[in-house]
Amino acid sequence: MGVVYAKNGSHKKALKCLNDSLSMRRTVLGDKHIEVGLALHNIGNLAAKEGDHRKAIASYEEALGIKREAYGPESISEAKTLHSLGLVHNQAENYDAALKCFKHALSIRKEKLGDSHLDVAFSLNSIGKIYKKQGDKNNAMECFSTSMNIKKSLLASDHISIAETISEISYIHEENGDIENAIKSQSAALFIYQTKLGDHMNTADALVSLSRMYDSIGDYTMAIDSYTNAIRIQEQILGRDHLTIAETMYLLGKVHQKNGDIDKVLSLFKD
Repeated sequence: MGVVYAKNGSHKKALKCLNDSLSMRRTVLGDKHIEVGLALHNIGNLAAKEGDHRKAIASYEEALGIKREAYGPESISEAKTLHSLGLVHNQAENYDAALKCFKHALSIRKEKLGDSHLDVAFSLNSIGKIYKKQGDKNNAMECFSTSMNIKKSLLASDHISIAETISEISYIHEENGDIENAIKSQSAALFIYQTKLGDHMNTADALVSLSRMYDSIGDYTMAIDSYTNAIRIQEQILGRDHLTIAETMYLLGKVHQKNGDIDKVLSLFKD
């Protein structure tokens, strides 16, 4: 029942069901049984979705101890929980702890699955995001590039996961001042999003990123066109009164101002 509630987005009801199930498993099977560990992992997942970082971390850490005892150290199941624990630490902005978890998971996955497994690519992508947040652009780029090469060898060339990594690479190019390659990468990601997802928030986000890049090199026509398309999609998904749309309209207004079109600026803020 907890799984059904989770799939329907009823996380609080799902969490109650899973907690009840956990209590029963502890009573019947004992605190160290692997079924208890699996239940704790699922509770960690739901707690993370609810933003309850403390509960998520505690659940994952207890699950890790049980899995290590049940399966032995360095199991694939341990790597899965380590990766999930890293995601929560990332959400909580505990970047050093997140990096430690992701690297440990990566080490296990490489040893057990080989260097070219998709789970290795996912670990590398997560590590790259931490390096990016820490300002380590060289290591971030290395992780993203290796992740993308693995994904390209295993997935279709227009897979969403590939687009997500291409987009991350674009941001590194942008931060390095290489706007030409940043635009090239983000455009490739946008094409995949448009083809596979249509009018989706990923598409809108890619358009906003491209707009910012075009703006930085003075290509106001392309910046305006991209911002306008992003706003159209955002309004469809979020509604006209959402803060994200106001922020994008503000950026569009600044480009119109740079382009000398004050009437367009006034029209935007009037609306």
